[in-house]
Amino acid sequence: MGAVTQTYGSYTALTLTSLASLASSATAGWRSDVIDNRTTAARDYEFLFTFPMANTAAANHAAIYPFLVPAMHNGSAWQYADGGTATLPTAGPGTYTFGGITTTNNFAQMPALAYTAADQVVQGVRFASQASGWAMWDGFLVFILNYSGSAFDASGQVIAYKAIADSVA
Repeated sequence: MGAVTQTYGSYTALTLTSLASLASSATAGWRSDVIDNRTTAARDYEFLFTFPMANTAAANHAAIYPFLVPAMHNGSAWQYADGGTATLPTAGPGTYTFGGITTTNNFAQMPALAYTAADQVVQGVRFASQASGWAMWDGFLVFILNYSGSAFDASGQVIAYKAIADSVA
């Protein structure tokens, strides 16, 4: 058997319609369009999150929570995990209200991003495997819950990813 090498796909920035100026809330967040892993067959994804914040002091949980919304394709349509409410998410980009940060839901949470100072640029790198474990779904949405006490700035947000795969040489 040949050597296994980890490979990285291209940097892909998500379309962030409706994410600018996202208010702090325990329930109202934003979701992306579906990231389809059926042909990519990545074993993981690396994410970059950049959120310039308004000039408001930290409050509430002082954090931004990135989630992945697991999805399975049934052969004709995407089926998404629920957010703890009767309203199932759909592909975005756009806003979505889920059950809340303290309510049980079926989203998969990545580690929170800390907001500690007014006017901070919150930036972090996370891996999908921090939420999914050892296997990836057919696809997923990214869901962002801003519960920092401050709104996002009107511009400058970035959510980008690279697929991570294995190559055998």
